[in-house]
Amino acid sequence: MAKGGFSRSQEIEVACRLAQILSEDSTVGSLAAAHAYLADFGDRAAMIASACRSAAKRLEPIKGKGGKHRYDWYDEFTAVLVEICKQNKIEPTVGLDRVTGEAVGVLSAVASAFERLLLPSMRSRTPSAMVKRLQRSLKRIGQKS
Repeated sequence: MAKGGFSRSQEIEVACRLAQILSEDSTVGSLAAAHAYLADFGDRAAMIASACRSAAKRLEPIKGKGGKHRYDWYDEFTAVLVEICKQNKIEPTVGLDRVTGEAVGVLSAVASAFERLLLPSMRSRTPSAMVKRLQRSLKRIGQKS
């Protein structure tokens, strides 16, 4: 069962019981076939692990863009909110009041209401952060179309 190195008695016992249970499966059929099945599984797992390590090494030199993480998913969220506004014949405006710093515009109010449906970790921390997210998303949406 063990290919090399040291194995604890618990590990050997688990492997033996696993082979026994596999042998009772009609598609495996025998204890010898179960051992072969497990050996093949181990070989394939080792090959996949090796390929994963190789892929990780190849990806190490690749550098992404610096800066904060983009909220690409928020673009889709914003697009849905804009569509809701359009279906209700409402101009989707968004902005910050220069004096108070509060979010203004219909899209801001709609986004604020719908953000309550998101997981807390996905919600904007402040109204001004929400407005900035909306503005960036609107800009990216405009660039895509």
